[in-house]
Amino acid sequence: MQASDDMARAPLARWLPVVYAVSFTGLGALVPYLALTLRGWGIEGWTLALALGALPLGRLVSVPLWSLAADMFQAATWVLRLGAALATLGAWLLWGWGEGSAVTVMCAMFLLAVGRAPSGPVLDGIALASLPKLDRNAYGRVRRWGSVGFLLSVFVVGWLADHTVIEPFDVVLFTAIGFLALTMAMPQLGQIERVRIGFALRSLARDVHIWWVLLVAALHFGAHVGITAFLAVHLDSLGYGAAWTGTALALGVGIEVWVMTVAHRLLRRWDPTTLFLVATLVGMARWLAMEQTTSGELLVGLQGLHGVSFGLFWIAGVAIMNRRAPSEVAISAQGLLAVAVGGVGSAIGTMGGSWIVTEMTTTDLFVGAQALSIVAILGAFAVRWTR
Repeated sequence: MQASDDMARAPLARWLPVVYAVSFTGLGALVPYLALTLRGWGIEGWTLALALGALPLGRLVSVPLWSLAADMFQAATWVLRLGAALATLGAWLLWGWGEGSAVTVMCAMFLLAVGRAPSGPVLDGIALASLPKLDRNAYGRVRRWGSVGFLLSVFVVGWLADHTVIEPFDVVLFTAIGFLALTMAMPQLGQIERVRIGFALRSLARDVHIWWVLLVAALHFGAHVGITAFLAVHLDSLGYGAAWTGTALALGVGIEVWVMTVAHRLLRRWDPTTLFLVATLVGMARWLAMEQTTSGELLVGLQGLHGVSFGLFWIAGVAIMNRRAPSEVAISAQGLLAVAVGGVGSAIGTMGGSWIVTEMTTTDLFVGAQALSIVAILGAFAVRWTR
């Protein structure tokens, strides 16, 4: 069994950069332009908040189930394939029947979220299992291709929205189909076999250090997703087109790609809890500076700090969870991080951001992000103390 798994890992590792790139290309077409597109369809106020909230709610409900299934039945590749099929169905419903129906949008978004959920923790678990045992810090060099896909997507989709008839949801559907095809063609990791993971799960749940990490992850990412989801709305309110949003997000993710590329060096030189703390401090500086300007050029430049505030945070968070979790529940540990980030954090960011945009001004988004960052910084210090 072990020899068979080892033989599967080499060809599988060669597939992962492409799989990550296509997965995040779809995400880059969806998240930055979702609020703006739905507002263009006439979806406003609490209806908009509920439609946006369907995405993190779907992740929150489904990530633990997908992750547990992948660990319990050693079926990570099949879980990824089933999720891709559901995501494609959700993208098709959104593309074909979403406009003019808030109910359809919420159902399609929930289905899309449930289907996309395994492309986070389960794909990360496959990547970590495929790396050489003595070089797990190389994860960043694989994961960076997801950031490359996101970078190209946000830039190209912004340009397409301004200059052609191609809409963001067209790209979402196209990439969902492509991701499904890739997951069906990629090699399978391991054999479907039920294993006992109860003791390992209890050990994971008793680790106080991990719970501090999850708290910081939810708050820190909540600030990030709130800004990302409504950056197009903020720039639009200042008179800047969709291409400005694409350029800003592309710059931030471009720097993120560089951070992912050198992640193995950073993790060898510094403890991941140190990088975790630095990420929260950079995030606070970013929100303070973005609150103070209405210049499109400065906002684009400051968005570049995303590469540090998110890039460091992600590689550090994945490293912490991977090092502390029992090997039997490695995917479930990444699933907890995904729930904190893509479930709780995304819900805080999208629904909180929607409320701020509806009741106040888009500039107040950065004030809310600062409030979340203050608590996240304190939590990051606690992560350092409890390691």
